[in-house]
This record gives sequence, structure tokens and C-alpha cells, in this order.
Amino acid sequence: MLLRKWRSNSKQLNLLWQQEGVKTESSETGAIDLRLPTKVLGLAWDPENDLIYFDPKDLLKFMSRRGESKRFILSVVGRIFDPIGILGPLVIKLKSLLQELWTLGVEWDSELPPKLRHKWQQWSSEAEGLTEIKIPRFYLGNINQEISKCEIHCFSDASKSAYGTILYLRFVTCNNEIETSFICSKSRVAPLKSLTLPRLELTAALLSARLAKQVSSCLKFDVNICYWTDSLI
Repeated sequence: MLLRKWRSNSKQLNLLWQQEGVKTESSETGAIDLRLPTKVLGLAWDPENDLIYFDPKDLLKFMSRRGESKRFILSVVGRIFDPIGILGPLVIKLKSLLQELWTLGVEWDSELPPKLRHKWQQWSSEAEGLTEIKIPRFYLGNINQEISKCEIHCFSDASKSAYGTILYLRFVTCNNEIETSFICSKSRVAPLKSLTLPRLELTAALLSARLAKQVSSCLKFDVNICYWTDSLI
């Protein structure tokens, strides 16, 4: 299979591709515009600033239908593809809302109860600001110095309604400059079966350990892993 439609924010690489006749996204137009975003695994990539973000344009267009039913909300959840969890705090609210709808036995196309309708409307208004959430594509940022120390810090927490974890890469340069960058996060809605808060904290810590193991296995360098939790158990 011939791979084509390559995209890079390197001017030198783009020039080399043109000379070699490699098929890129700009081959048909003949112009390379780094300001235009491109899709990467369901997320948008800003090549000029090298940032990854979620483009809610299609989602907001779908939500403009102003549906307020369990079926419509489930459709909205299905349209959000967030593989690394940059939208975790917002998505978990929607999943918790769906769980409440299931618990109350609301029919697929019935009107939402007033309290849950208010939560849905509040979430819909917050969705317009999704483009404000942006992360650097490259973990090491603009650091050009040699790195002397590299760590992954994993924070986990839980509540009665949800639990989750978030991972950051922390690195120290030879000049003792410290930088951190977001790696990924995961969140889960708490099960309907009543669990104690210490048990949920432990579940969050387990999620944190599993995610850290998965991330560290993908890295091509050794890294120390630190786990953080506010649980005193």
C-alpha cells in the first residue's frame, strides 16, 4: 500500500518531499499553508504552533438541533473522540448525566427532568469553549538543552460520582530548568453499586498504575514514575 497525503510542519522536509515527488496534502494545491489545521486521530493539529486540540465545529453543528433526550445526549457522547483524554473533565460530566438518566429510567425520547435538563444546558454552553483546550504535540516543548532527569507523575482522585487519573511528564535540564507537559488522562463513572470512598480511591490508583505502565512501555527512554493520591488508607 502506497502511503500518501503526508503532512509536516518542517519546511525542509516539505521541500524534500516536493523534490522527491512524495504525495502530500498540499500536492494538489501546490501551496503549503502551515496555518491550516489537520486531523490527527480525531483531534486537530495546528502545524504552525505545533499544538493539538479538539475542533468542536461538527459537534456544535450537531448540537444546534437543540435535542434534549437521552437518545440525543448519547449521540453527542458518541461524536466525541478523545483518545488521550484532554477533554476528560468535560466528558465525565456528560457520562455522569447519562448514568443519572439510566438510573431514573428516563425513556429514550422523553423530556429530561428539570434538574437534569439544567445540567445538559449548562454542559452545552461549556462545549463552545472546547477549542481553548490545547496541548503541545511535542512533550519536550522548546527545550534545546540536554535533559538530566525525566519523570512521570501520576495523580489519581475519586469522588462518589466518578474517579480518574492524569499523567504528566516532568523533566529537568542540565541548567536545572524544570518543565512539565501533559501526557494523557482517563476517567470513569463510579459504578451504580455503592462503593466506599476509600475503595473508589483505590480503584483510581489502580487505573493510574495501569495507565502509567501502558505509557512507560511506549517510551524509548528510562523514566522514574511517581504516584500521587490524597487517600490516607
